[in-house]
Amino acid sequence: ALAEFDGHAVAADQSLLDAYIRDGRPVLVRDLATALRWPACVSWASAGAFVDAHGAVPFKLTDLRMPAGMGKQRPRPLRLPLGVYARYVDATEADFPWYCFGDDFLDERVAFLADYTVPPAWSDDLYELGAELRSAFPAYRFMVIGGARTGSNLHVDPDFTAAWNALLAGTKRWALFPPFSATPDPAGQSEESYRLKIGVGSSRDPPLQWWL
Repeated sequence: ALAEFDGHAVAADQSLLDAYIRDGRPVLVRDLATALRWPACVSWASAGAFVDAHGAVPFKLTDLRMPAGMGKQRPRPLRLPLGVYARYVDATEADFPWYCFGDDFLDERVAFLADYTVPPAWSDDLYELGAELRSAFPAYRFMVIGGARTGSNLHVDPDFTAAWNALLAGTKRWALFPPFSATPDPAGQSEESYRLKIGVGSSRDPPLQWWL
């Protein structure tokens, strides 16, 4: 089973996670944001609270790409005020609705950076060792907002990072598969198989090749 820890215990002693971080194994830490007293635990705790705090902030929904033959311009982000997106979530009946996935924390979006702190267990960042390294990987913080039926396809992190994720409101289902010689087929897995797959692996597994 996937290893679980209490966030208050981890906040008091981050060495509890050392072996998992060293070996690149997934681990679940419950209530760590609460233990670290993130402001987001209040302002992001529900859709209503989030819209009250940030409803006017424009956030990226997708990138608009130029049609073929109209030059090599860079994709332009399509942003919606988060209050407008919340109304879309309430109204949509789509099987696979749009969800917000942003990496731009400039202008009004800089306020989000004050709502959390990086947990000490994951504070080491190779790219922070110098400006040249940081410029090689400038987009390293992501914020995801979605309603029912939103999500991503099965994938390996395209940047091969070792990441931490925090869920602040709602429910998110994760399916974690250890490295395989071929792409796993989730369509052939029962829900029980998903649960059995979570956390499978050993310290010999390549740490940056887990399927999500």
